[in-house]
Amino acid sequence: MSTQTAFASTVNSFYLAFYGRPADPAGLAFWTKQLADNDGNLSAITQAFANSEEAQVRYGSDTVNERISDIYQALFNRAPDTVGLAYWSNVVGQGHASVADVAVAIMGGAQGIDKALTALRQSAVDAFTAQVEASGSQYSGYASVEAARILVRAVTIDTATGDIDALVKAAVSFADTATKTPQVVEAIASGTTLLALFDTTRGKGDPVALAQTLADTAKAAAGNPVTLDSLLRGGGMDQVLKVMPANASLKDVVAALAKGGLPAAIEVVYPPAPVVTAPAPTFNLKLAFEHVEQDELDQKDDNVTNHSAADVTFSYTGRDLRTGQHFEYSLDGKNWTDANIDVNANTNTVILKQVQLGFPVPTLTMLGNDNAVSIMAPAPVDQSTTISLRAVDANGSTTPPRHTDDRF
Repeated sequence: MSTQTAFASTVNSFYLAFYGRPADPAGLAFWTKQLADNDGNLSAITQAFANSEEAQVRYGSDTVNERISDIYQALFNRAPDTVGLAYWSNVVGQGHASVADVAVAIMGGAQGIDKALTALRQSAVDAFTAQVEASGSQYSGYASVEAARILVRAVTIDTATGDIDALVKAAVSFADTATKTPQVVEAIASGTTLLALFDTTRGKGDPVALAQTLADTAKAAAGNPVTLDSLLRGGGMDQVLKVMPANASLKDVVAALAKGGLPAAIEVVYPPAPVVTAPAPTFNLKLAFEHVEQDELDQKDDNVTNHSAADVTFSYTGRDLRTGQHFEYSLDGKNWTDANIDVNANTNTVILKQVQLGFPVPTLTMLGNDNAVSIMAPAPVDQSTTISLRAVDANGSTTPPRHTDDRF
């Protein structure tokens, strides 16, 4: 590694420790030169970092303990232990070192897992800065800096090399969008911070997918704020993570964004409620005649009835009528009526009043199809009338009953 490259890596590591983000190409070039001009002496730049505008804006109101905690999170993804926090706070409080000096010291003293994680995050921020410069992507402004910080937070000790590549690509895209359309970042982080999203259950479970979701959502939303609002519902990405169905994953959101943009992502996060159709009632019917009346023309003994009418009672068991449902009957299978029908829900009976049968008093019912009962005249008259019964919903859909008894 050349001296210049080593200086660049040192500067980027200082960005990581002190700011918790990757360096921008211009800043990296400037501070690398400053470090080289001072033979690698970090004290030449630590004071400038500590007094920078970014430090004042981001950390101006933070306590020393809060700043040290931020450094531990940026480097090691954990809070400082009680002893370490007290020690470094005392160093700063006594004026022995600045917070910037402490950041360098904490990074240089990392051991074990802390050291391994710092190395992973170091490689990620180096790759980020190089990719921004090579691609010509934009990376400037407060919103863009916030977007780039997700790269550091998303890299954990378990992050694979391939995942680091994906995270760098997502962070570069997010930073570029945030530079051009900073309000998108504000909407996504509504009610929380971008880094806090990685502390949620879904963020911890798949930080790579969360980073990709943030980057892809921002990119898709840059020219479509109305649809972004439909996705976030005023609660930012934090709301999205809370309301997503249990069977949906962040990878599903990423895939939806790639395929259909924000409208497709909305379908994943807020799937339409399933249409619940109540099961159609089935009725087990038994036919009975209450009485039969013949007209006055039927006086001669010719075994032919010119006209007859009957009260026909169907008793049913099984599912009750649904709300808004009613019975209809037909004598020809085409014309249906509910006139003169009495339904007694307490006794589960349906009475068809004075049905005009047009044949002598029947003695037997014959089953037809699933929604009809045929009433036949006794021999030698070979004629019958078929009475069909059906249940009808309020919207007009019908349910034929099922017969189980062929006698009355």
